[in-house]
Amino acid sequence: MKRGVLLIAVLAIVAAVSLGIFSGASSPTISSGSKAPMFTLKDVWGKE
Repeated sequence: MKRGVLLIAVLAIVAAVSLGIFSGASSPTISSGSKAPMFTLKDVWGKE
């Protein structure tokens, strides 16, 4: 049971990060949960 929950959580995080990168603008629900990672990812992608 724990493995399934962990897998879903990881997939959700990966999906949220991917959507933030591809759309270029993270939705409020995603950014409120993980502001630092999303902004750091955007900064890295923006510089490259």
